[in-house]
Amino acid sequence: MNAAYPDRPTGRVLGLRACTPLDPPWADQIYVHHRLDHSDYACLEVGATGDQLPLEE
Repeated sequence: MNAAYPDRPTGRVLGLRACTPLDPPWADQIYVHHRLDHSDYACLEVGATGDQLPLEE
C-alpha cells in the first residue's frame, strides 16, 4: 500500500505499548494513516495537553 500511495503512508504507532498501562496485546496492532497531500496536514493542532509540536518552522 505504501508503494502504491507514497503521499498516504500507513505505519505502526511507535511507542504506544510503552505509553499504555498493563501492556495490552492490541498495542502492536494499531496503525496510523497519514495524508501528506491534505491541505491541513502541516497545520499545528494543539490538544488538551498542549504538547503538539509544529511540523514546519
